[in-house]
Amino acid sequence: MAEGDAVECASSYPLHLEDCEQNQREAIRDPTRREANRQGTRGAGAALIDPKPWLCPRSGRCPVVVGDMFVYRDESHIAEAYAEALTPVLRQELRRLGMLGK
Repeated sequence: MAEGDAVECASSYPLHLEDCEQNQREAIRDPTRREANRQGTRGAGAALIDPKPWLCPRSGRCPVVVGDMFVYRDESHIAEAYAEALTPVLRQELRRLGMLGK
């Protein structure tokens, strides 16, 4: 991905959004923190919902745009509209974990 903000990159390459995608290794900037979160969650007996598959599919590339909305609002934050679009997916995961009523 071109360095910097995802929205700025998309505005620079509107017909080639794939030029703004990162591979999963580049997108996860702090794997140590990610693993510490996993271990802490496990140690506390809490459930962990990993959003990575919602942001970076198994293809290995992390899209800047899905459908007609930006995934990110800058270089490290999810866009509000995309977060809202993920609400049903998160709700389903919470129900699966028994954390929400039906």
